Amino acid sequence: MHTAAAIQLAPAAPLAIFEAAAKAEGYARASKAENTVAALRAGWAAFSSWCVATGLAALPAAPETVALYLSAHGSTLKLSTLRLRAWAIGAAHRSRGLTDPTKTEAVRAV
Repeated sequence: MHTAAAIQLAPAAPLAIFEAAAKAEGYARASKAENTVAALRAGWAAFSSWCVATGLAALPAAPETVALYLSAHGSTLKLSTLRLRAWAIGAAHRSRGLTDPTKTEAVRAV
């Protein structure tokens, strides 16, 4: 049986958090092209799935986590795809008032 404390401490799935927050961003999303929104969602989904698989927090993500993610995919993805995913990671953080981990030296150096 779950206690209230255990439920409050259980981490939420990063993708579920992103989708829930998207409702509150209705006006902002309406101002962006459909393809832009799709690219942001796809980039975030790829990153958050990788975080779940590796046991690392996606939101908020440590700069080192983002650097590891980009490094792990550096040999399999094009530079443009890596930049798009970094943009999506940063956008997910900024839209929630969190510090953008992609703007740190640890990520820029990758």
